[in-house]
Amino acid sequence: MKTLQLLLVCMVAVLYSRAQDNEDDLTPDQAQFERAMDVYEEGDLASAASEFRKFMVEYSESPLVARAHYNVAYISFFLKEFGTAKLIFREILAMPYNEQDPNGLMEPYTLYKHHSCRMLAEMALEEQDYSAAEKYIHQFDKVYPYQHFCGNEWAAYDMYLTVMRARVYEGRNQIQKMLEVLLPYTFTNSLASNNGVLDKLVEVLEKNYSKEVLRQEFARSFASLAIKQNKKETHASVLIYGVKVEVEDSYFSMDEENRTKPASETERYQNIVKGNKLFKKFL
Repeated sequence: MKTLQLLLVCMVAVLYSRAQDNEDDLTPDQAQFERAMDVYEEGDLASAASEFRKFMVEYSESPLVARAHYNVAYISFFLKEFGTAKLIFREILAMPYNEQDPNGLMEPYTLYKHHSCRMLAEMALEEQDYSAAEKYIHQFDKVYPYQHFCGNEWAAYDMYLTVMRARVYEGRNQIQKMLEVLLPYTFTNSLASNNGVLDKLVEVLEKNYSKEVLRQEFARSFASLAIKQNKKETHASVLIYGVKVEVEDSYFSMDEENRTKPASETERYQNIVKGNKLFKKFL
């Protein structure tokens, strides 16, 4: 459920739409939508869902209908009314809603269908329906793709997508395939944190291997560090469970205590590897 809780934090921005600062400037549909939002913000979620449903009936031609529709599905999910939530998220997929409706600063587009497929995939994974999860992962990635102007957000999305695919492999007990998709993100670039990937790797490795086996594997991996240099750049890599993993030198590559000035390129990359969360955990 940890993944679902994180997802809820990401999704909450879709609910909001403050049309005007001055209530006198609101159209009747905007004013009604704001009242429903007020109920939501007060924490009365069941009543808020009822208000959004009422809004959809009374202002069926409003440009805010899509947002209200998604809000009902989201609240149903949050209230653990999963059958209702799935039904409404699927309804949204059949509607002619504009994925690029403006949203907020952090998420510029509402992406109703993209986010609905994310939620449907999450629920399918919780229910161990891996075929459905795979279908919805494909839909939110290819059919209703993520959209953003920020490279950091794209990097974060890429790792979220990777973890989702890995969870399908995990559910089917295809552990090596799961490692093959996750391990390349062991050392990430500076655009986004890879903590979600590393947390999942720690979880699956501890579940499937003993402490001694893990210690031996990460000792072998550390010893496999290969560094290649040319006039312009340096490349380094390690082998973890047979997967060649590029060692990237960035802010997210190591913790504070290992960010010291190295005596050589070899020591620099050794520090990066030793400072990585996986190696600190298992080596």
